[in-house]
Amino acid sequence: MNFSTAFMICSFSLVIVLLAAIVSFKSKLIALLLITISILCNFFGLSYNTQDVISSAKVTYESIISEMEIEIAELQREEPVIIPDIYYVNAEIVEQKLIKDNVYEIRFMSVDEARVYVWTSETEYTDDIPYLLTMSSCGTTDNGDDYVVVVWKNMS
Repeated sequence: MNFSTAFMICSFSLVIVLLAAIVSFKSKLIALLLITISILCNFFGLSYNTQDVISSAKVTYESIISEMEIEIAELQREEPVIIPDIYYVNAEIVEQKLIKDNVYEIRFMSVDEARVYVWTSETEYTDDIPYLLTMSSCGTTDNGDDYVVVVWKNMS
């Protein structure tokens, strides 16, 4: 039963109730019978419609569950690609300049691949010692988005 059928049943039962109200002055038994029929029509019409709603919700729920199970199975088949997020770079200072009050921009060059990394600090660093940079790859293979997390001085 669709919504329009249920609406027609409810409308029909409303007409019966109104008819019962009019007739009730003449015969109490007929009015009581018509009101009872109206209530039963509403009850059966709404309960039948409710069953349709419940069954359609169940079908929707089951389809969602089956789609999720398929996606989970596909994800379990794939091999995860693990990209190490943290790596280390041996570096030396190539440039250090004061940007504003007590803020320095320090450029480090890696010893192995001659790549430049930028670090901002509130203290000036010593130029003549090696440093170890702790780097974050941001979980990607693109080196362009990597950034310096920590700068370690070589104390030896």
